[in-house]
Amino acid sequence: MTLIKDKEITKAKLIEAVGEIIKESGYTGLGVNKIAKRAEVDKCLIYRYFSGFEGLIEAYVLQRDYWLRTNNNAETFVQRPDEGLKEFVSRLLVEQFDYFNNSEEMQELIYWEISERNELLNSISRTREIKAGSLLARIDDEVSDNTIDFRSLSALLVAGIYYLNLHRRVNDSSFCELDINDPEDRQKLRKTITQLIYHALE
Repeated sequence: MTLIKDKEITKAKLIEAVGEIIKESGYTGLGVNKIAKRAEVDKCLIYRYFSGFEGLIEAYVLQRDYWLRTNNNAETFVQRPDEGLKEFVSRLLVEQFDYFNNSEEMQELIYWEISERNELLNSISRTREIKAGSLLARIDDEVSDNTIDFRSLSALLVAGIYYLNLHRRVNDSSFCELDINDPEDRQKLRKTITQLIYHALE
């Protein structure tokens, strides 16, 4: 039992070290030696527990990515008993907006994902698509006669969430005269996400 506990503690330390390095130095600061040093463990444990650097990064992303994290312990997204479809979907997207806005680590990882061709990140992106597909399939069943293509709307909203935050991160400037650092402007964006979802799912 102690060996299992020690293994899980070490794995958690390594995953945490990845996040700390990303926050401090970006994804370019990552490396086996740096991660092991930050976690204060032997680098051979990265290979033993994660089969190497890429396996560790994958484990990190699976814990931190909003869509993968939300769906980590279930085959479908959890809808609260008091929520209709509109409330459920708008909550998920507003929560994603807030999560991504507050997570420098995920901003850096998405920036990495779109900045260079990387088979590991492509694989994670495909996994994200598969996980989100269960939600989209549920919505398709309920809005099959709707004039708005909900998948296209979702793509634009999620891409917009990513871009607004990455634009702020890189350029530290407003976009369409909205400053995502300003609480009032962030609330306007949350409200607009909800309005668009409600309109699309009427």
